[in-house]
Amino acid sequence: SGLTFLGSIAFRQPNYTGIESSISDCLSSGMKVIMMSDQPSDQAADVAYELGLIHDSNAVTSGEELTVMDESQYDSMVELLLVYSQTSAEQRRNIIQHLRRRGHNIGFWGQNNEDLRTMRNANISFVSANNVPHLLQRNSGVVVNQLGFNVIAETLLKARQAYANLRNWVRWYLSCVIAQFLTVVAGLSIHSFDPNRFPLMLNLTHLFWINLLVISFPCLVIIY
Repeated sequence: SGLTFLGSIAFRQPNYTGIESSISDCLSSGMKVIMMSDQPSDQAADVAYELGLIHDSNAVTSGEELTVMDESQYDSMVELLLVYSQTSAEQRRNIIQHLRRRGHNIGFWGQNNEDLRTMRNANISFVSANNVPHLLQRNSGVVVNQLGFNVIAETLLKARQAYANLRNWVRWYLSCVIAQFLTVVAGLSIHSFDPNRFPLMLNLTHLFWINLLVISFPCLVIIY
């Protein structure tokens, strides 16, 4: 008795284990991370700020704001927008199309059947094996067995590293082949003038060991 109720306080403990570091790794590697949330703008801004996607709580674009933008206005600023709130399925698909026209390769994480058309417009689509309809799983590029953005981020980073290793190996391989070709052509040209005085620079044994050392062994780099 004698007490007056003034109000209540609620504490929120977000569960972003591993996501912040995954987003940081993606941004450091040159990838762009775009967040599309079903929450209101203020809540989406709080989450994006905690994840390190934005540094200004006003840097959130709502579905209502997208509705009043014309195509040219949005196309001029699409690369600057990183966080969206309460967008429709058509708006999400439009975002993907604008980014692809800008030359970006898009990976999209589908959540429900409304995202099906957006997934088809992306270069690669991801879905979770646990909490999405089977229709999305059949039409996705990658089905992830474990929950969390960090799983997708780790997959993308490993794929990028594998691509970089393959690209470097192809460059190394082409440079070796060109060097061998020029050496053989030069050797044959000199040898043709005076075979007794100028022997061949490279014979079959030399070519075998050169290819073994400069081509076969570097292939192991691609595996790791």
